[in-house]
Amino acid sequence: MAGKKGVSTLIATTLLVLITVISIIIISSVLVPFVNKNLKESSSCINVDEIYIVPEFSCYDTNTEKTNVSVKFGNNDVKEIYVVIDVNGNSIINETSQVPARGGGEKVYEFNGIGNVARVGAIIEGKRCPAIDEVELKRCWAVNITFIILFIYLIKFKEVHIIFHYPINFIKCGKVMLF
Repeated sequence: MAGKKGVSTLIATTLLVLITVISIIIISSVLVPFVNKNLKESSSCINVDEIYIVPEFSCYDTNTEKTNVSVKFGNNDVKEIYVVIDVNGNSIINETSQVPARGGGEKVYEFNGIGNVARVGAIIEGKRCPAIDEVELKRCWAVNITFIILFIYLIKFKEVHIIFHYPINFIKCGKVMLF
């Protein structure tokens, strides 16, 4: 082995340790912020619950071709939500910061089109969390209540009197809607 020069084992070991340390530093400087960011985003949606669609008051009206979705809040601090309805295979999305009141508040969102499914979810830090509730929508039923009031009045007093017109026009999905 005369005349051949080689790298000493001490230098080779030092170089391998140095390459390993540099690789760990580079990988961790990229990987740690990436993992922290994704954990923060995913954990922000974990504590979001108690946002419900009220199926009794969520329905579509074939006469007006509109869909109403009633959303109820529990005890949460969500500032923005999104409500989605599916119309003929397409999704119509309403993102809003006008949310129901905390602790049982309820709000109705109106859409153009006849929806068959409605979903609701929270928006946290500009990111949509997965939908929390989903409901299959049914057709609204409507009754002209003015006629019913007149009929009850006539039966009760057995005679015709001047009747004042009340601003109650329709009952939709079992809930009186005032117009």
